[in-house]
Amino acid sequence: MKITFRGWRREVVKHTHEVVPVKATSTGYVSGNENAPIEWNSSTQVIGKLNNLALTGNFLVEFEFSEQELIGWLKQHVKNEPISAIKLLAELQIEAVSNLKNTLK
Repeated sequence: MKITFRGWRREVVKHTHEVVPVKATSTGYVSGNENAPIEWNSSTQVIGKLNNLALTGNFLVEFEFSEQELIGWLKQHVKNEPISAIKLLAELQIEAVSNLKNTLK
C-alpha cells in the first residue's frame, strides 16, 4: 500500500511512502518485508509502519492499494463477515456484468 501526503491548501512537496507490513506478536509488533503487500487483520483493519516520516501541518492523505492487497481484504471480509460478503459479491457481480455489456457495445 502506498500513502501519499499532500499539503492541505498548500502543497510544497508530495510525500509518498510505502507502508511496511506489520504483524502483531505477544511482545509487540514485528516489521515485515518492505516490498510485501499489507495483510488485513480483519475486514476493516490493517496495520503497517511508515519509515522516515516527518510531517507537520495539515495534509490530504491518499491511500493506494495493489490488486493483491484488495483481494486480501476481500478474503478477510469473507472469513470475518460471510453474509455481508455474499451480499456485496452478488451486487458487484451484477455491476460487473452490466459494465462488461457496456464495454462490448
